[in-house]
Amino acid sequence: QIIFWDFFSQSILHQIRHDNNQHKKMVGFRDANFVAVISYDRIVRVYDSSTYKLVRRFGGHNREISDVTFTPDGRRLLTSSLDSTLRVWDMPTGRC
Repeated sequence: QIIFWDFFSQSILHQIRHDNNQHKKMVGFRDANFVAVISYDRIVRVYDSSTYKLVRRFGGHNREISDVTFTPDGRRLLTSSLDSTLRVWDMPTGRC
């Protein structure tokens, strides 16, 4: 599960549960309220941290995703994988 916490009150704001329980890394982009989560299932899930809804789901790597980051403007998401590929995902369209 993914848990969103209130930093000051140290209380849980929201919890997201889904089938894959093995999350590897989480990266946020505060300016757009996005949180990208990579899992061992080779899927990147991007959540809106203000509504807690899944806004994008990116798949396509053949092996485990090793890293994820947003571009400085937040329009693109970059993923690297153990399949020796780097993918650039367009956030507005969801296309690679």
